Amino acid sequence: MDGIQVHKVKHRGYLVIGNKEVGKVEIPCAVLENEKRIVSQTGVYAAFKRPLRSEKGNTGIPYIMEARNLQPFVTEELLAVTKPIHYYHYNGKVSLGYTAEFLPQLCKLYIRANEEGKLSKTQKKFLTQAKMIIGHLPKKDINLLVDEETGYEYSKEKEWFSTNLKNSINKGYLLWQQDFPRDFYQHIFRLHDWPYDPFSLKKPEILILAQFLNDYLYFQLPEEVKKELKAEAPTMAGKIRPKKPSKTKTKDLENPYLNRFLIQLITVMELSDSMDQFKVNFDRVFKKVYQLTLF
Repeated sequence: MDGIQVHKVKHRGYLVIGNKEVGKVEIPCAVLENEKRIVSQTGVYAAFKRPLRSEKGNTGIPYIMEARNLQPFVTEELLAVTKPIHYYHYNGKVSLGYTAEFLPQLCKLYIRANEEGKLSKTQKKFLTQAKMIIGHLPKKDINLLVDEETGYEYSKEKEWFSTNLKNSINKGYLLWQQDFPRDFYQHIFRLHDWPYDPFSLKKPEILILAQFLNDYLYFQLPEEVKKELKAEAPTMAGKIRPKKPSKTKTKDLENPYLNRFLIQLITVMELSDSMDQFKVNFDRVFKKVYQLTLF
């Protein structure tokens, strides 16, 4: 498209808002290559139960808010997020979207106009949808919500883990480690009584995390499995990974033994309320003899 920048998508997902009682809408969302969070134009109009038609140009405001009686309520904050963004759809065609903040700002536009008694009768149905959407959006920044629903949040966590653990565990394991399910790390944090916020960890906690991986995962693997992981890891960089992380407890890792062992390890973690209890349970399941030192 001449003169128009079309962005590639890094992660895709759906914002699911509402329920059967009040109505439910699913709005496609994405994180672009420039890390811009967007919602699809088609999804926004469908959520407001409005037909979609071509926008006039790239700088004009969306026609869903172009009615004259709405203009007094169009803020600078809203105008800043109304420019259509072009991106590639699954099928390779070019689609249109808006910055994610456009969705709650659009809802607030209709709510403010109604409070001032300026909505027409035909616009009342859009108000109903606006109230439903804004009332059922989680109380968090919509960009964070897009990160969660597209799996980008987990992708950032995996990258953080790999970057910060690379000097504390064998580099041959790093690519395998990126495939570990999220709840594996969540249990490690819980057992150490840490709030689950990987980005807040300091060096002491990072070393403890690395020690856990070394002691209870990698050290437990048979030597032939360790050699296989280290040998295969470099070739895995070019393999295609799922666009969105699995929400099941474990993913289908490429090494059967590691997969089975990880399933068992997560089960032991789930049944433990503290690190002390985990060590006892680990001992029972994997029959490891711990050396006890009495002071």
